[in-house]
Amino acid sequence: MMITALPLETETAITQILSKHYPSSHYCFKIMSIVEDSIADIIFEGYYTKTFTPTSRPSPDCFTKNNRNTNLDFSLYYDHCDRHLKLSSRWKGELLSLSYKPPSSIWTGESANVIYRPYPDGDKFEAIATSLYEIMLKHFL
Repeated sequence: MMITALPLETETAITQILSKHYPSSHYCFKIMSIVEDSIADIIFEGYYTKTFTPTSRPSPDCFTKNNRNTNLDFSLYYDHCDRHLKLSSRWKGELLSLSYKPPSSIWTGESANVIYRPYPDGDKFEAIATSLYEIMLKHFL
């Protein structure tokens, strides 16, 4: 079966996974996806929600430029032929990536050098990768 768009049920499942790790009362994500043949490229943009009211939040609309939280942005790349998932995000000013292909995972830095799991967010990111891998595998079969 050829999938050309990310199914709504997949987006819903992804949102549920993210809400487990990022409190939905403070953050929300805008999901933008490109799916071609057996490859999915998904970008997650982080935003503050309406219930999160710092003084710097001028707009009640969650998805405005002023409510962006770029510290939460990350991207997912999934290749079904290779059964490989890659999550990338900025962490302390550097772009870090987690390459996940069961049973192993590898962390790399911006210069593609292998690094140790970042503390304390590495565990959270690995849990997200494991859950997203299962969802992507299911929807590409």
